[in-house]
Amino acid sequence: MDDTEQLEVEVDKEERIIRLTGDITEESADKCIRALHDLCQEPGEITMIICSDGGSPSEGFRIIDAMAIARTKECPVNTVVSGKASSMGAIIFCAGVHRTIYRHARIMIHPAYFTEDDGGITSRNDAMNMVIEMDFFNDLFRKLLSNMSIPPELLDRMLREDVYLVADDAIKYGIAHEFETEII
Repeated sequence: MDDTEQLEVEVDKEERIIRLTGDITEESADKCIRALHDLCQEPGEITMIICSDGGSPSEGFRIIDAMAIARTKECPVNTVVSGKASSMGAIIFCAGVHRTIYRHARIMIHPAYFTEDDGGITSRNDAMNMVIEMDFFNDLFRKLLSNMSIPPELLDRMLREDVYLVADDAIKYGIAHEFETEII
């Protein structure tokens, strides 16, 4: 991911739409969670449109937790892929109650991993902690994805390497429920 590409969070309160574009960071997760909080002041469906290369698993799961809380407040969050939902963007998409995808959009899912930007490894303890963190996130990924119609061998592959899916395959495997037919 390009470090200069911040996730933009745009909110349309009247239509109850949140648009997420760009990288998932602490700042962008804060904006998204505040938007969910504001929209949950009144019951009703929320639509989250995602076009993201992904970002921080910790921050992505903060968004997913807020989506789950919104659902308990009678504000289910439906997700839409417009363009692409990769890495943590795809995992956030999968947390939607009803998931739609534009016909030419794509999804990429891969195992959690850390990069040099995550602080690097300076000791054996750092390396062990990173392995524990990766296993933790991969277990969360597996739990979220196992509720879909993904064949076990494909799910295992998704937790080993980058797996790209076109919209037809996302629907076939239950990652998306249907094609998006509206311009949102």
